[in-house]
Amino acid sequence: MPRSSLLALFLVIFGLLLMIGGVATAVVYASRKAPAPAPKTASAPPPVAPLPAAPPEHIPLQATPSSEPETTHSPRSIRHAPIVAPGTGSSSFPDDARAALPVLGSEPIWGTRNAALTWVIFGDLDCPHTRRAWRALEVVKASFGDDLRIVFHHRPLREHPNALDAARALAGVARVHGTLAFFDVLHRVLQGDASSSSERLTAELAAAGYGASKLSDLVAAGEPQVRADLQLAGQFALKSTPFSFLNGQAIDGERTALELEQLLREEQRSATWLSAAGLSQATLYATRTSSNLIGVGNAGQSRSCVPIGKSASRGAVDALVTLVEFSDFECQYCKRVEPTLKALLARYPKTLRLVWKDYPLPQHKSAQLLANFAADAFRRGSASGFWAVHDGMFARAEALDDGALGALAGKAGLDGALLLISARAGVHDAAIRADMKLGQKLNVNGTPTFFANGRRIEGALPLEQFEALIQEELRTAQRIVLHGTAPRDVYGLVCD
Repeated sequence: MPRSSLLALFLVIFGLLLMIGGVATAVVYASRKAPAPAPKTASAPPPVAPLPAAPPEHIPLQATPSSEPETTHSPRSIRHAPIVAPGTGSSSFPDDARAALPVLGSEPIWGTRNAALTWVIFGDLDCPHTRRAWRALEVVKASFGDDLRIVFHHRPLREHPNALDAARALAGVARVHGTLAFFDVLHRVLQGDASSSSERLTAELAAAGYGASKLSDLVAAGEPQVRADLQLAGQFALKSTPFSFLNGQAIDGERTALELEQLLREEQRSATWLSAAGLSQATLYATRTSSNLIGVGNAGQSRSCVPIGKSASRGAVDALVTLVEFSDFECQYCKRVEPTLKALLARYPKTLRLVWKDYPLPQHKSAQLLANFAADAFRRGSASGFWAVHDGMFARAEALDDGALGALAGKAGLDGALLLISARAGVHDAAIRADMKLGQKLNVNGTPTFFANGRRIEGALPLEQFEALIQEELRTAQRIVLHGTAPRDVYGLVCD
């Protein structure tokens, strides 16, 4: 090859090497200088019954509840519950203003006008119990939302030297800057354990964006409201803080968030049922307060939440009346009431549902085994298997030995030997204990005990008495449906 051609080839190869090196250098430089990708972050979570003709069989006094520990959950931690714009002015609360414990609309109110639950708290801003009570209230307010309305009244105690001026200053914030500002500053002041001194109040006001207001001016503006609060507290002889009223129900001292939730849920069931049954929303607070505070007026029927869970039931799922039975397969009164229950189901095939809960009494030696046997029939044969065995047990006059149980299972299309093995092994003991713990929580101390849409019935009542109660509950449930509740949701008003 001529020398000139070699030279040309060399120059071409050299140029290619330079180009490749430049590209590589640029890539390395870019990779070193490019900003690191932002770390991925998890999105924040969105913040009458008459006395029974046949009394129930009772548990002997020596019987003790299961020692199995209860499980609880901790309330979710929040920095500040969202504030809902309150009603303003006394004209927004005409019926509440006439209640036994009035809500005028001029005091600081956190929540909506038509809340089913009203929590009125009298607090001292320097009281450690008030601080803890308020922080727990913030937690449950986040859970209950518009269903809970909180009304704050000042009750400064003499033993806290800064409490009176702090109350006046916070009341002044409400008067000058509005209710939202009041609850914002209140939240800040009630965190931690530091005293509500003038220096602390000034700092918290500045942090909340109200530093332009002089503390002395706020104290002067709030003095009339604190005087009115103290006068109201005096009418109820309130000597300590915190003191609260839940729809008029007096609650002395602080409660944890879990305790508050239980109190609120119980009152919510009564208030919601009355409201759904036709009580005007405008008069709900006054009605419940009259009942809870002074024991007059429409209190509604006392009802207990009985969760259905996975228990065996017969009847329509969307029945307007749910009859929950705590029963024992060896209980003679439970056996005596069976024809009544069957007659009721026949008369109300679309509007009555019967739910079974196990409650084997300790004096009945085979009750636990029989409960296990029926529960295994439920597991292997669904509801039809359970009720076939259930009906067979109560219909048999003779003792329920292994042969009899096997025959009952066979008629239900089930393997009696397998059911007996499971029953003797206590496969369903845990589920039976859970039913019994629920019954103990509801103060069931004998069988049969029933709850008709939450209303307690004890003993083997005659058919006529059961039917009168069911008719009454049907009328109430029908009114509830007319007010917009779906039939399958009626029972949820008692136990959601």
